[in-house]
Amino acid sequence: MNFGYLTVIVVYFIIVLLIGVWGAKKGTYDSYAIADRDVNLPLSVGTFFATYISSATVVGFVGYTSLYGASIFPTYFWGFALGWLALTLIAGRMRRLRLRSVPSFFEARFGGKSLRVFSAVVTVVAFAFSVMTQLVAGSLILSVVIGIDQTLSVIILSSVLIIYTVLGGLVSVVRTDLVQAILIVLAVIAAFIVALSQHGTSAFDIPANLQSMLQGSTPSVADMVALVIVGFGGVAAQPYYLHRFFSTRNVATARHMVGIGAVLAGIVYFFIAMLGVVMPRSVGTEHLGDSAIIQFGLQAGGFLGALLLIGIICAVQSTVDSALHLVGVNTTNDIVGVAKPSLSDRQKHLIARTVTAVMGIICTFGAIVFIVTEAGFITILLDIWLGTLSSALLIPLYFSALFKWVSKLGALLSSVGGFLGYFVPLLANELGLLELPFHHIYLGFGSSILGIIIGSLISRANPSDAVRARFFGEKETQRVQL
Repeated sequence: MNFGYLTVIVVYFIIVLLIGVWGAKKGTYDSYAIADRDVNLPLSVGTFFATYISSATVVGFVGYTSLYGASIFPTYFWGFALGWLALTLIAGRMRRLRLRSVPSFFEARFGGKSLRVFSAVVTVVAFAFSVMTQLVAGSLILSVVIGIDQTLSVIILSSVLIIYTVLGGLVSVVRTDLVQAILIVLAVIAAFIVALSQHGTSAFDIPANLQSMLQGSTPSVADMVALVIVGFGGVAAQPYYLHRFFSTRNVATARHMVGIGAVLAGIVYFFIAMLGVVMPRSVGTEHLGDSAIIQFGLQAGGFLGALLLIGIICAVQSTVDSALHLVGVNTTNDIVGVAKPSLSDRQKHLIARTVTAVMGIICTFGAIVFIVTEAGFITILLDIWLGTLSSALLIPLYFSALFKWVSKLGALLSSVGGFLGYFVPLLANELGLLELPFHHIYLGFGSSILGIIIGSLISRANPSDAVRARFFGEKETQRVQL
């Protein structure tokens, strides 16, 4: 066991737990769900950036680039950049709605509760896959670097983030995210500086075998377009980015959160791409892939090794805490709350905390199962998570926010059709029951677009004056909170 690294980890865990205890003092449902709509610009940027940078970024993208080089750009980076632009476009509109959750958007826009409940269920399903995979990745880091059993690692990692998330909700999450954002940036920059010290300006040289974009997950132009769509939709329709808009102090903060956060993410992505390129020269071909950045940190040792470890753990926790928090809020606000609208804020607060804790425990158990059975689950994380959101939420959410002609039936068919069109073929493929000659995002995304067009033609939209005013700014209206 490496007691030096263990000490650093323990200190970090104590800090985030103390933040959780402090956040628990703000014991209202609004503080838990939307941080009382009082998140300032530094906290907004910190939470957006930290939530954005997950273990898939720090571990997965470095590993992918070490194997497939320049194909990392169309695979994810281009789609993510389009997603940033879409979030900037919709930031002001979402903030002005003053909602408590993304699924409640659909009831506010169309009335009725079916699409609200369905989108909440889709979010919970997608986040369950995300949380389990992040925990597996994070536990691997703890296990390898500190030298403890991976099952014990996942229990420790999940216990800490469940505790501070349950205690303080979004109040704690945004503050721990700011701490985590700073540590992630320092870790990636420090690693890049070490790479430069080892290789000089040749660190920027891309070997011939890593220069092609048509390799890895994008062996063809069709695959390249498919993954750009997955990245774009997965970011633009990501519920915890959209949810952050509801928590900001004002519209300007919501917009600047995405702009500044995207710039920081772009800088980190540049460093990550360059780190991936030098990995074959730094750690050798036998350590390429997901283990590359871990091996790089172990070889560096000392302060860098500790900083890299903390940075990766921060990347895991900053994404998982947001996912768990939204599972609690969406279940309380948009499933239980819809079934029983008479719930008091105190009851909602208790339910949200309970659901967050229970989901955290379930995902921890799921992560342990995958560790014990050595299931190849991590490799399909982004496909399930981002692809599901791209297919089921992107088109109905953005079209409903931007265009008056979208009807309730159109949005419902778009969401349900997109989900089934993507998730069912993906599941069948994983079970060996179906093999498509093209990426399944085309089915999901195409079904979603057709659903919104056909549904809106069949059932013509007729938004009320209140909806026209609230969503499209045609006149002043009283603010409503769902």
